[in-house]
Amino acid sequence: INMSFGTVNKSEALEKAIKAAKDAGILMIASAVSVHYTTRQLISEEMRRLCDLHNETVVLSSLRGDTGICVDLVKGHHNLGISSENGYIVPLDCGATGKTLLAAQSDELVERLIQNYPGLEEKLRNQVKEIRQRGYCISEGEVDEGVAAVAVPLPMPDHIYTLTYSGPVERLRGLDYMVLVHSLQQAVKNILLKCDGKRKEAL
Repeated sequence: INMSFGTVNKSEALEKAIKAAKDAGILMIASAVSVHYTTRQLISEEMRRLCDLHNETVVLSSLRGDTGICVDLVKGHHNLGISSENGYIVPLDCGATGKTLLAAQSDELVERLIQNYPGLEEKLRNQVKEIRQRGYCISEGEVDEGVAAVAVPLPMPDHIYTLTYSGPVERLRGLDYMVLVHSLQQAVKNILLKCDGKRKEAL
């Protein structure tokens, strides 16, 4: 009888331990989802603020495999603006967005990615070096004729993005490219500070 009772107790204890482990796992997963959702929410809020600040389209891009993709976009209210939508492909060998996205990756990944552009390897290496030194990239008409872009890296703890202002060349020139650079860089600082604050709250 004592042996049976001890077996029952052990069984109950094991069940409780398994349930506690499952609950902890569920909480950890829920916490991770919450942090990820909050991170994207914070980025979206800053993108809307950037759009309101200069009334120009703001683009968030990242890598999906070896391909650059626009993952979020907030459009300005000008009649003449950018017609792109979420999900469009961002070339890594031209345009401020793609070149900045490439430069933001690790050295090993950069070397692997530039192999997709035979004959341009040395040019891309030089561009990566220059963008890393400056901390931003500006382009005019490299992807779409008459369209300018100003991009900065947004290195999050779990993913690397780029933030970009995009619009007609003359309009962005009129706003002053360096003013747009500073606005984007301030947004990156805001996002990183807020995300750090959210993580500390969760601990």
